[in-house]
Amino acid sequence: MELRQLRYFLAIAEHENVSRAAEELNVAQPSLSQQLKLLEYELGAALFDRIGKRLRLNAAGRLYAEHARRAMRELQKAAEAIRDLEELKRGSVNIGVVQTVKARLIPSALAAFTASYPNIRVSVSECSGPEIEERLAAGTLDVGVGFHPAELAGVTSEPFADEKLALFVGRKHRLAKHKSVTIRDLAEVPLALLPKAYCTRRLIEAAFLQQKVSLAAVVEIDSIEALLLFAKTSAVATILPQLAQGGAEALAIPITKPAINRTLTVLWAKDAYRGAAAAAFAEEILRQYRKIGS
Repeated sequence: MELRQLRYFLAIAEHENVSRAAEELNVAQPSLSQQLKLLEYELGAALFDRIGKRLRLNAAGRLYAEHARRAMRELQKAAEAIRDLEELKRGSVNIGVVQTVKARLIPSALAAFTASYPNIRVSVSECSGPEIEERLAAGTLDVGVGFHPAELAGVTSEPFADEKLALFVGRKHRLAKHKSVTIRDLAEVPLALLPKAYCTRRLIEAAFLQQKVSLAAVVEIDSIEALLLFAKTSAVATILPQLAQGGAEALAIPITKPAINRTLTVLWAKDAYRGAAAAAFAEEILRQYRKIGS
């Protein structure tokens, strides 16, 4: 049995006609018919019911087609894996990340990755969680870092860290000396928040709603850096993931009773091949996160 026999068989099964399969494969029709006969002889079973010029898979043919397609997929993966040996020497990778990941993890991850793989071009896009999933499903991103669980059926999620949200305030804010705050402590506290399109904002709103506490969102800004700077220089606080902490922009106060949690995750297009460069960059992001957490 030869690999070309599998390709020939699957083409005939798709077209249900030897002539059309021969045209697609650019093979002479007699040669294609002969290869099919040889395959059926080797298997000891007919694979098609012959109805005039039409060939329809019989029970044996359907069973064989299932395994043949699986074998071809595995061979394709093997070929791609071999190409990956070269991909880590040259190529490109497109990554989509949420804001806090871009600000805190990407600079160090890029530095380490480009030191190891200097010939790979890296493109990093800052996106909302839903946009990352949409672009993965569309094939315009190779890998993403967002939130678990994934919302799109065509995206798979690999969680790597649970993270709490915190209240960020300036040093003169009335809550600045608190070691922690509850959701009820934040009733009517003026807040600057990310817009409602962001997962973080939706988590905050759900937590306040669950506690039946009024959320006083007086400002919306779609930049974490701007929110931190605004909280530092005004009487308005903000709520952001603890990963946003790192500079001297504002004080971070833990939120308890209940805590507001989110789960960071690596996102992939489901059933799509994962390139070696994308996998290596995803691993570097995890390594940088572990450094921050240690």
